[in-house]
Amino acid sequence: MQIVDTPATTLAMPDGHAHAADLEALSDLINSEELDGRDGVPEEHLPTVDDAIVYFTKRGLAHEASMRAQAESGPGGADAWLKRLYATRSALREVWDAEVEARTPSAAAPPRAPPAAGTPAPPPTPSPAA
Repeated sequence: MQIVDTPATTLAMPDGHAHAADLEALSDLINSEELDGRDGVPEEHLPTVDDAIVYFTKRGLAHEASMRAQAESGPGGADAWLKRLYATRSALREVWDAEVEARTPSAAAPPRAPPAAGTPAPPPTPSPAA
């Protein structure tokens, strides 16, 4: 699979500044991990924080400086930021696949990156009422 850079499409905002993502951008993000890569081994197309930042900024979805600051200063630093990105992408893939397969997304599918040291864990998800 080859990720192709597409020109950024933005919606007009009152202040003339916008970052808009369409379904093509979502599909590209979901497929930035190729599950059926070489020899059946998943192939990661965003292996580093730098690669992920370039992915978002080339599409006009974010500003490079803001993305770098977020990655470096967030809980757990850049490595944890990248893990959260992967977890988000995995959850989006599950929602996408469930829609295509006409089923309900798996409640267990959206994995969470472990909280950074010293960060409280999120509250547990309530169980559906019986």
